[in-house]
Amino acid sequence: MFAALCATFLLFACNMQSQVTPEPVVDDSNILDETGPADDSNSGPIGGKIHGAAAAARADLAARLSVDPDSIGIEDFIAADWPDACLGLPEEGEMCAQVITPGYSVLLEHNGTQYGYRTNMDGSVVKAET
Repeated sequence: MFAALCATFLLFACNMQSQVTPEPVVDDSNILDETGPADDSNSGPIGGKIHGAAAAARADLAARLSVDPDSIGIEDFIAADWPDACLGLPEEGEMCAQVITPGYSVLLEHNGTQYGYRTNMDGSVVKAET
């Protein structure tokens, strides 16, 4: 009985590790979320106010490029579940909580160049993909 219980536990533990998803689970049914903080200065990919997370990504890129945020277009804004609190992009030496973190994949464009970003739900964590 004890051996069967131990074997069941080991099977369960091994199965839990194999269920970690390294890629985001994308849900494009919620491209624009009007309920979050928004930036009224530009329209989003489908019109209307820009979600706070997309605005945060755009602000980060504008700072990196030293350009006006209005010169950066939002090409795509897709809900995603990231594999950890570092949005699947840990920096060297950074500790990341191993929890599924809901957020967004944001594709920005400036002068013909595209830039990928990842955010959490409210845009308080923003990471450039490159």
